Amino acid sequence: MVKVNKKVMTFCCALLAVLVAGSTITANLITNGEQKNDVIRKNILNRDNNYHHYSLTNVLQNNFKLNDLVQTIAQDNFYTYVISEEKFVNNFKEMVRSTLKSLSTFSSNYLSYVIECNYKIVEPLKINVDLVWYLPSNKAKYFDQFAIELQGN
Repeated sequence: MVKVNKKVMTFCCALLAVLVAGSTITANLITNGEQKNDVIRKNILNRDNNYHHYSLTNVLQNNFKLNDLVQTIAQDNFYTYVISEEKFVNNFKEMVRSTLKSLSTFSSNYLSYVIECNYKIVEPLKINVDLVWYLPSNKAKYFDQFAIELQGN
């Protein structure tokens, strides 16, 4: 039988308790850090609580041919896509206004909504769109983000 000194046994038990407590605290800190990162990832644009996501993507795709926002020039079996920024934004805003008119949530004031449309060409055949609309008299703002995949006509 092995005899263990009482002081050594007390020290080992205390060390084990400190290790368990330390690992528990570390695990909690890591978990909380990941949850904060998830919130940051979900709100990548750092929009505040006044912004509400409302998906217009399906309605827009069903009612409009989004490829028509971009001029397609076919030449010798090659397609060239030309975007006139002013025409793209204005036509897109009209599509959104028409869509808002068809949705019961927005139809009563669809002409009063301020519509902001931003886009970025991320690939030769892909345009990311960030859309925000709101009533000037109201703090609530709505947004949608989606990609338009261009195809030859």
